[in-house]
Amino acid sequence: MDGFLDETRGGVTELRVHGVSGTPPAGTLDHPHPRLVAGDGTTGFYRRWWAGGPPSGPHADVPGVRRREAYAWGNLTSGGRAIALWLLLLPFSLANLSYFMLPRPARGVRLRHVTEAAQRLFGLLLTGTLVGAVTRAAVDLVGWQCTAAGRACTYDTAPWWVRWLGELWGDEPSRRLAVTALVPLLVVVLLWGLARRTWLRDERAAPPATGAHGTTPPGAGAGGAAAPGADAAPPKPGRAARPCWRGRGCGTGPRPCGGCGSCTSPSRSPPSPRPSRRRSPARPPGSR
Repeated sequence: MDGFLDETRGGVTELRVHGVSGTPPAGTLDHPHPRLVAGDGTTGFYRRWWAGGPPSGPHADVPGVRRREAYAWGNLTSGGRAIALWLLLLPFSLANLSYFMLPRPARGVRLRHVTEAAQRLFGLLLTGTLVGAVTRAAVDLVGWQCTAAGRACTYDTAPWWVRWLGELWGDEPSRRLAVTALVPLLVVVLLWGLARRTWLRDERAAPPATGAHGTTPPGAGAGGAAAPGADAAPPKPGRAARPCWRGRGCGTGPRPCGGCGSCTSPSRSPPSPRPSRRRSPARPPGSR
């Protein structure tokens, strides 16, 4: 590609993020020629492309020194009505995000492990709180109290989606409780479906394919990417098709495969076995 585009990572990066108005990358960068350097059309990072070659001036991009970059996320909020259900995952997303925001100094490993355990416990309590609140509202208030014979949910003014329970089983609380007990299960299934849909659409990407000794297999391009014409979507930064829970060698805890050498580096040779030391059999006293 003609022109100049800073693709280095060293130095200082001025990162600009637009607000809820969804300013395009050209407006965020104050530059007419933005170029996508990471991500895709949904979310991506853009940098300035200069048609006349390397620029000059106090605000120009200098490789390895400074650059201006924009993060565009406006397409996350665009789409059908079902995309608004993603807000149900917001508390759990913040809980997961807090795990990766933990500082990981060289020392303090025990304190980090205690903090990670506390975060996992918080996530479990958050899930239990949601399930408990839905269970109390559906099973106790609706299934046990409101739909009993002679109660408010059995009147003609009550909504149809609760009135039918009182009309059919007003005197049989066991059946009402069995039906309303399905509501918490449906909520958990809904959250799982939303999370899986988000992961498949925005987060999943195949890790680079490598050979037995870290080499690129036949049919793959540079960097382990698939050759032109292959049916493979371009991998998104920082995501993989399957999680890898053995990332402690990088000091970052669970992370996707391909993120560190302890997960996917095939060039790392296994530790050599220690030579065994065999003791000679004991001799009886007086023998030579």
